[in-house]
Amino acid sequence: MQATPAPQPSPLIQKLAKPTTAYKLRAWLAMAGLALFMVLYFALTGMHALHMIIGIGILAVILRMAIKGAFTKEWHVPVELFGLYWHFVDIVWIFLFPLLYLVHRHG
Repeated sequence: MQATPAPQPSPLIQKLAKPTTAYKLRAWLAMAGLALFMVLYFALTGMHALHMIIGIGILAVILRMAIKGAFTKEWHVPVELFGLYWHFVDIVWIFLFPLLYLVHRHG
């Protein structure tokens, strides 16, 4: 009686099991992760910069209104709304800064 040969893994498994292929796969995944990080980094930082520019423009308009005497003790709603907007942008940056700059990325 002859012994039956052990089943061979598929060609894909054989190729992935080679050390050079595993290193290439790891390098490709690392590059894909870096690319994703860079896309998110520039998108989030750019969006924050856009909101900062908008806020500075609104601040200039409110400053011009204040110089003309448009605000009183009874009516200062634009100043209040701008304060809420500016603090929202600030809170978003408080979360983005650690996420983008301070979190240690494992390689």
